Order: sequence, then structure tokens, then C-alpha cells
Amino acid sequence: MAAAFCDLKFDNKATSILVYLIYGVAVLIITTIINVVWAMGLLKKIESLNPLLEKDPDMYMAELTDMIGNPKSAILKQILHLNRGRAYVCKQEYQAALSEFENMGDKIVLDPRRKIMYRIMLALCYLNLDRKQEALSIIEEQQGVLTELREKGDSLATSLLSVLEEEKGQEEDE
Repeated sequence: MAAAFCDLKFDNKATSILVYLIYGVAVLIITTIINVVWAMGLLKKIESLNPLLEKDPDMYMAELTDMIGNPKSAILKQILHLNRGRAYVCKQEYQAALSEFENMGDKIVLDPRRKIMYRIMLALCYLNLDRKQEALSIIEEQQGVLTELREKGDSLATSLLSVLEEEKGQEEDE
């Protein structure tokens, strides 16, 4: 069909250019829609693995790696590293988790929800690796979000905020 389309003859050059331009835009829109639908489906599959994360982090990482493979897009690479890092946190292997988070690169292109998760997990790693100042910096930066999560009963948010409050209490005592 594309070959037949390319053989079309038009009365004038302007019509030809317009038709080819419309065709090119249509192809671009269709491929974009296909990519977005594919990515949304992949993200749903990744989220469907969440119950496995706490039960068997190793199996979670294997399934995740099989699902994503070796991604070329920056966002998929970051999602892979974020979720692998989460699995290491569940295993309490904080140095390995930190390595995954550091492999995400300098420019984080995740959506806001995942970016918050990344920052909170990073703070948790820093705390467990005795890098308290770096952790406190992130906790202060995320204090609003952590407060909202604590109000919803999130135990990690409660723990992180209590570390911050404890540190502020010690500063006031001095």
C-alpha cells in the first residue's frame, strides 16, 4: 500500500507536498499512539508484580528483568533500576539498592509518583548506610509528601519523619 501511495501523481506540486505531509503526520501520530499504549501496558505488567516484591524479591527481579530486558529508553532504564533497587531494599541490601539508584543517572525522567518513591528509597538507603546528612536532606525536601503519607498510615514515612524530628530535637537541645 505504501508503495502504491508513493506512485500517486498529483496535478500540482503543492497538492503533492500537502498529501505527503499529511501522510507523514498520520504515520507519526499512529506510531506515537502505539508506543504509548505499549508503554502503558508494560507499566501495568510491572505493577502487577508488586505482590511478589515482598514475598520473593529475587523472583521479582528476575521477572522484572525478563519483562523489560535491556531497555533503550531512558524512562524504562530508570524504572528497571528503581524497581530493582526497591527489591534490594526489601532484602535489606542497601548498598546494592544504592547502586541501582545511582545507575538511574543525573536526570530523573520518572513520573512524579515514581520520583517521590525514588527519593524516599534513596533516603532509606542513606540512613542504613550511615550517611545520615544525605538522608536528612532528602527527608526535609520530601517532608510534605512524607507527612501526607504518614497521615494515611504509611509506616516508612512515619519512620523517616521521626528521624528528622529526632534530629531537629537534638539540634534544639544543643
